[in-house]
Formats: sequence, structure tokens, C-alpha cells
Amino acid sequence: MRHLRIKLLMMFVAIGLLPFLTLLVYALYLGESNMLSKLKAQQFQEAQTIVKLINSHIESLQNEVRFIAALDVMDDILVGDIDKKISRLLTQKEQDLHHSITALALTTQGEVVAASKPTLLQTHFDTAMMKNTSGIYQKDKKLFIYTKTTASFDANKSLGYLFFIYNLDDLEHYLVSLPQKHSYLLNRITQESINNTYLTPLQHLKDETSSIIDNEHLIVYMPLLASLHNYSIIYAVDKSVALEVEYKFLRFMLFLAVIIVLVILYVAVRYSKEIVEPIQKLTHATQQIIEARNEQECIDISIAQIKKLTKTDVVYYANTQQRPLAQQYIELYVSDFETDREFYFGAIALGITAFRDENEKKFYDSLGQIIILQLDKIRLLERTLAASRAKSSFISSMSHELRTPLNSIIGFSQYMITCETLEEEHQDVMAKIESSAQYLLGMINDILDIAKIEAGKMELKVDEVEIEPLLEAIYAMLLPLTDDKEIQLQLHTEKLTQHTLRSDAKLIQQVVVNLLSNAIKFTSKGSIDVYASNDAEMLRIEVVDSGCGIAQEHLEKLFEDFAQLDNQPQQGQKGSGLGLSISKKIAQLLGGDITIASEGEGKGVCATFYCALHIV
Repeated sequence: MRHLRIKLLMMFVAIGLLPFLTLLVYALYLGESNMLSKLKAQQFQEAQTIVKLINSHIESLQNEVRFIAALDVMDDILVGDIDKKISRLLTQKEQDLHHSITALALTTQGEVVAASKPTLLQTHFDTAMMKNTSGIYQKDKKLFIYTKTTASFDANKSLGYLFFIYNLDDLEHYLVSLPQKHSYLLNRITQESINNTYLTPLQHLKDETSSIIDNEHLIVYMPLLASLHNYSIIYAVDKSVALEVEYKFLRFMLFLAVIIVLVILYVAVRYSKEIVEPIQKLTHATQQIIEARNEQECIDISIAQIKKLTKTDVVYYANTQQRPLAQQYIELYVSDFETDREFYFGAIALGITAFRDENEKKFYDSLGQIIILQLDKIRLLERTLAASRAKSSFISSMSHELRTPLNSIIGFSQYMITCETLEEEHQDVMAKIESSAQYLLGMINDILDIAKIEAGKMELKVDEVEIEPLLEAIYAMLLPLTDDKEIQLQLHTEKLTQHTLRSDAKLIQQVVVNLLSNAIKFTSKGSIDVYASNDAEMLRIEVVDSGCGIAQEHLEKLFEDFAQLDNQPQQGQKGSGLGLSISKKIAQLLGGDITIASEGEGKGVCATFYCALHIV
């Protein structure tokens, strides 16, 4: 009942808060969604502006390279830039453009003949990356902008190359660097970043324009131009700053919600006891009634509990010959399971002259139904137990009575078969008698096994069991059954990691022999494979055959007692229909189960037997 009170409290709180919270969530969702949409659009616009500025800056550098390469002074490359005119020009350009730019003039062999930094003279650069007349390539965090130079007097005569080395860190001048609003460049391949002061670099960005919203930031990103195709610009805004007004409203609403919850809790706690107490009494009374073990105990408990509910001692049971007078009572009609009818069992006087309202009458009628159901349950259980005892006694008696003559028939039949004076025709008849008797004896043993399991008398003889020797013995025992068939029988134990278990070896053998015998019986040619494996708790043995298979609609019937499938491939196969039923019950005794799978007729069967590795 404590849980019921808690549920009532939660229901009161939910009813009181639901309209308020619905309005709050609706307002917050729409407000935040609209604000984030506008903010995202603004970020995309600002990021696009930065991309345009960076692209424009790099294009201007390309134009400068082309302009300088077209000057007549570049002819001095032919004579080794003797008077250093090109170097002075490149030094001036570096100062005019930006201090991070290094300008170089190369010969066609890659030798530096002029440079804005004298230390680079006479060094050598690899020209393999300069495949076109002009272009841009990027290496590490540097951008190489180059163009071929030709002689002013002969446009077909190549002088070499002119190129700028631009440090990409200088692009931070175009980026925003504030704690609440920050942008940086990220190399999607190497994860190198430019101007990333505040944020953890994003991982595995795609080459596309998109956005990300996490708990702290609203982030948009887009790729740069082709020369920096590995780089994307990341633009992030702190959500707490962008949604500051929204969060203030949220704090106010949550404060108001706390006050409302406290008021509702006060009201709910005050009145929930009055609601729950009658239910507690009824629940307790019902629980006491359904625990009664016989009819008299059920009536006595019912009277005691009704006295507590009515708070009066004038409550009594009137048998079938009496009916309470001048007061209300509960009539009890119980079931006669032999005639499938109801009969009057008696009545319980409630000690009250009249019901206060219709609901009180319904309450006691419901209580009466609970008493009747318990009486029916007691009577049905006694009847079932009696039938079960009679069945067990009958099976036990019949099995012993049948076994003695059957063993005699089997013994005399075997004797007559070996008799040399008996004609061959008569020996065949005796062999059929002996086979039929053996079959009948096997069926009796199966029925006895089922009776023992259902009666809980099947005892487990738990001991240490060596798995592989047990399976190899079963394999050797059943291998001769495949001699007259085109069957390849194989045992696979390589996946076994646990080689011993605590269980009943005889019962395990009975189940595996049954499954494997069925596979041999219903397989005329092909293969049968037995796979043994285990995990931390279970031994698993699979018997996979290529036999006649089972139709999908018949799979559920396999484990029923005396189940005989009427599908065409299995017709003519003799069996009692108890093997799989017994095997499944034994598997469950061993802490496991059996499953059968087949894709249909003609497609074979996979039977899987599970049992616990350790039975206490």
C-alpha cells in the first residue's frame, strides 16, 4: 500500500502540474527553437563573410604572384639575378603585403636565385608539386602560391617559378576570438587548427556545410575554397549567452513550479491516507482469504476479516440449511466440477441491517466473489491432486504388471529365434514378436519417465562428468546405425573450453542419444554433425542433419506427449511420440532446454540441447 500512496501522490502532482508544464514546455520549445534558428542563420551568414574574406585574400596573393612574374625584371633569372633586383623587389613586396609571406624566385631546376629572406638563397626546392602553369598547394600549415615565369622577349622560354610561402596562422586576423563567440579553422585530415583558443576541436567533419547543437554551444561549419579544401571554418556561439533571456524565464517558471508542487504535496498527503486505508484493508483481507488451504479455513478467515471491515462481532456463517434473517449477507455458490453446475454452499451474515448505498453492496458482492473463487480453487486443487495420485498409482501398478509378461515374451522370443530346428519363416515371425515387445517395453519405460518427472520423483545423480569421453561413447554406440545408410556422421568438440561439468551423466546421455537417434532415423543420406560448445554457464550440443526436415507449422507440436507428425517425409517411421517430450523435460531438470529449428521439409533439422555446467 505504500507504493499505492506514492502513486496517488504522483498522480495528484501530475494532474496539478500537467497543464502548467505543458504550457511551459510548449513555450520553451518554441522560444528556444526560434531563437536557435535565427542565431544559426546569423552564424552561417557571418561564417560565409569570413570565408569570402579569406578567399579574397588568397586570390589577391595569387594576383600579386602573377603580376610580379610578368615583370621584365624576371629576365634576370637567366643571369643569376646578378644585381639582386628581383630580391629587392620580393623583399619590398613581403613588407607591403604581410610580414608572414616569404617570396621566392626559382630556376627551372628548383634553385632559389632570389628571395625576400637572404638565408634561402642558393637553397633548393622540390618542383614536383608545381604541375600547372600556376596554382596553389598546401603542406603542413603553409600555403604555397606559385606561377611559372617566362622571358619577356620569348613567351615560350621558361625561366623558372615565382611563388609565395604563406603562413596559414595569419588567417586568424579574419577570425573571431571571444569566449562567447569564437571561430577557427580545422584541417579535417590532420586535425590541426588555426585560432582555436576556447573549443575542443570537432572530430570527423564532413566536406559539407552543416550545424551542431550541443549542451554548451551552437556550432556551424563550412568548407573553404579549393586551395584549402581540407580546411573548414568552425563558428561557435555560447548558448548560455544567446539564450540568456530564455533561461531567466525558465528559472522563474521552475521556481513557480516548486511552489505549486509543495502545495499539491501538502493536499495529497493530507487526503491520500483516507483514500488508501480502505484499499489496504481490502487487500489484506483478500490476501488472507486466498492463502486458505481448506474450505473450513477459508470460511473462518473470511469471517475474521469481515469482522475487521464492519467493526462488529455479529458475523457468522450459515450452512446450506440456514439463511441469515433481518440482516444483509453474502450468498456463496460454488462449482460442482463433475456436473459443471453451481450449488448453494452457504451464506455469511455481515452483521448490518441495510447497505448504506449501492457501492457498499457492490463491495461486499466483490468480496463474496473472492471467497467463492478461493473455495472453487481449493475444491479443484483437491480434485486435481486426487486425480494425479490415482494416475501415478495406476501407471506404477500397470508398469510393473506389464513388465513381467513383456520380459517373458522377449526372453522366449529370443530363445525361439536362436533355436536351430525352427524354420526360417517361423524365426521371422518370432523376430517380429520380439521387436514389438521391445517397442512396447520402451513405450512403458517412457511413460514411467514422464510420470516420474511430473510427480517430481525423477532424482538427479550429480557428479563430475567428462564431456568429450561421454560424447565419444555415444558416437561409437550409434555409428553402426549409419552403416546401412549413406550418412557421414561426425563429432566436433573443438569449441569446448570447459571439459568437465557437474551434472547427471546418464540423463545427458539419454537426451543426446534420443536427438541423434532421431536424426539418423529421419536421414536417408547426407550428413549428421554433432557440435559441442559452451559459454560461462551452459553446455550446448547441436545435432544438425540433412534429412527430411520439418514443416514450420509442425515445429510447435514436436514436444507434445505422443506427438506424431503426419508430414509425408516422416511417414512410415515408427515411434511412440514421447522421445522429444521426455528429452525436453529432462533438459529442464538439468537447468537447460531443447530447441528444434528447420527451414522446411527436405531442408534438414537443427536440434539444440542446453544444460547447466554446474548443478548444485
